[in-house]
Amino acid sequence: TLVRTLTELREAAEREAGALREKVERVLVENTTLREMLEDAKRRNWPQGEASGQGNDVLQLIQLRAAADKRTEDAEAVLKQEQHNVWKLRSEIRLLEARLGETGRGSMQSSGNSPKLQPRDSQNSVLSGHSTSPTSSEVQALKRELRIMTELKEAAMQSLDSLRSEMEDGVANIEFSNLRVDTKIGSGSFAEVYRGEWVRPVAVKKLRGLTRRRQLQDFYREAQILQMIHHGGVVRLMGICMNIPELYLVAELVVGGSLEDLLHVEKRKLSHGEMLSISAQICDAMQFLHMANVVHRDLKPSNCLIDQQGAVKLCDFGLARVLGKEPTQTSESSRAGTPVYLAPEALHGAPTTHKVDVYSFGIICWEMNTGLQAWVMLDYKQMVNAVLRDRKRPPFPPDTNKEWRALIDSCWVHEPTERPTFTALLVTLMEMGAQRPQRAPKSTPFKNVELV
Repeated sequence: TLVRTLTELREAAEREAGALREKVERVLVENTTLREMLEDAKRRNWPQGEASGQGNDVLQLIQLRAAADKRTEDAEAVLKQEQHNVWKLRSEIRLLEARLGETGRGSMQSSGNSPKLQPRDSQNSVLSGHSTSPTSSEVQALKRELRIMTELKEAAMQSLDSLRSEMEDGVANIEFSNLRVDTKIGSGSFAEVYRGEWVRPVAVKKLRGLTRRRQLQDFYREAQILQMIHHGGVVRLMGICMNIPELYLVAELVVGGSLEDLLHVEKRKLSHGEMLSISAQICDAMQFLHMANVVHRDLKPSNCLIDQQGAVKLCDFGLARVLGKEPTQTSESSRAGTPVYLAPEALHGAPTTHKVDVYSFGIICWEMNTGLQAWVMLDYKQMVNAVLRDRKRPPFPPDTNKEWRALIDSCWVHEPTERPTFTALLVTLMEMGAQRPQRAPKSTPFKNVELV
């Protein structure tokens, strides 16, 4: 059965490689939409006088976003990466088939002392060497690799569908006269979030004054990233509203609360099943983000919204970055995220990688298991010394589930390269009993959704 599954997966990978080449051509054609956005931005009438300088700043950001040639290069880079993923997937399948063939031959031989297994590299790929006969535990490890590869393949296809939607839709510009801003429902360092209405109830994030160019850049970057992500586990962007000197980001309204509210306001003790469900949904959304080369950099309970049906949606991408698209300087890293959830390398100011989000996820899982807030008794300097210098982590209660402890320990390993991917974590959670997160078919752009 496993060999048949591998063969089917290989054939699917070959079909996918052909489809990717066609998608490159389609993305290049669809890029004309972005040129139209640029022309629209140039036609805008910006306010004169005191706000004119700020209006020019925003116009420059729109022009940067809408630069057709740059977006074409970005699209090609993403699609090239997905082609590489397919090639790597096919190579892994061939290796797995070879190993499984050795397993079948080994089972027909008489029992005796088993030779040592072949070593594996850091990516769990079989290294070249002399032929050996895998043990039953090795076969189980191969099956687990197959599940991880299957998840990666599906996530890659989702990423490509999302990219196509991005190229088609663009960021909607909402007239302020059509937007209603009501009661405040949250606030952060540079913005406040309101309940509002634009055709239907929405969440409105308002920037607190255009006082710094960096605030403008962060605000528009968040809109760019949300626009390129079409996933049920991420809040959906409706558009942006520019009422100079005020900027508004209009997004999907999640009626419910956050994981922070659940754990530290309601003081609710989550069941094993609830923790598995929430964790699996976070992993599913995060693996999708990482497939798009997006690093959240501020993953924490307050940015994990939970609606009334128990669906988890990630929000607040103001500090997120697209790796490879812009430099991750030390100054950038040092101001990223909430200290308690920051990985050691982020506290040290090292360039950002995907692994900072994995560390943050480990802290979130620890808080779900304990109901406590990490490092609550330490000030910033003490916390940094504990994590960075002494390599300490929040302590586990004696009755912590062994599987959860192993998962959390793997997430907050000091060396970033030794931390698992979100795909591997999702597979681990499913092995612990989590249901596979329900993935919607292809995402539907908001402008085509029938409103009720």
